[in-house]
Amino acid sequence: MKVKISILILVLILVLTAGAWFKNNWRDDDIRIAVVDEKGILLKTVSWQRRMVNELQIQPEVEVWIPNGMGWYRSEDVIKLIKQEKNPQLLNQILFYNFGFSPDRIGDDNFGLLNNWRYFWEKDSLMIKKETVATSLFRSKELLDEILPRDFADGRILREDVRLSIYNGGQSNGLASFVANFLERSGVTILGVDTDDNVNKTKVCQINFGPETILTNTGKLIKQNFSQCGLNNDNSLNRGEIELYFGDNYSSMINYPSYINFVNNN
Repeated sequence: MKVKISILILVLILVLTAGAWFKNNWRDDDIRIAVVDEKGILLKTVSWQRRMVNELQIQPEVEVWIPNGMGWYRSEDVIKLIKQEKNPQLLNQILFYNFGFSPDRIGDDNFGLLNNWRYFWEKDSLMIKKETVATSLFRSKELLDEILPRDFADGRILREDVRLSIYNGGQSNGLASFVANFLERSGVTILGVDTDDNVNKTKVCQINFGPETILTNTGKLIKQNFSQCGLNNDNSLNRGEIELYFGDNYSSMINYPSYINFVNNN
């Protein structure tokens, strides 16, 4: 009798565990994948709700910006740089600063076990749309600004009522608009950009969150990709409001001048 009870308890535990795993992995959220190899960079999203697969191929000869002082590299050389630097965060920074893209997974068709099974059964009913960037990112800016927030942003962020204001307290002209651009590509709603001479000069950057806004998907994205910033829960802000302040220390950290110099000379 005790053996039977033990078996029943074990079966119940397995069922509950399997149910919890299934609940956490079977979601209708878009899946965002990045593939980086000698062929360049491929961004891919699978949207179960829109029944769409979107792919954006960055050709091997197209140069992308490597933040934090590394300058510009052809996309076909990024994979070598990643292996050389042995920095697991570097690829995420490259994808975020160039495309506003934060992948869920890295690797071709790396959907995860459950979504791989789902994709196998449903792929024939999904519409596939492919875009290619074969010239410089600047010449393709209009295309990227159109398709990235529409087809590659995080749907959970797009559905949130969260707004971000960006303030530049440094001497680097255009820095606030630069930051706003790749955040908009991520799906973040930008309330406005402005200058602010009262930015704390000793900090790299500062993020002020309205009540509970740090817990939103938008808040998590900003906190993750601006990890050098000081964090503050500001009750003077409304729920759903975030403020991002930065100055010359932030510009120096990411080596923003190398970005501007390249843009001006190409």
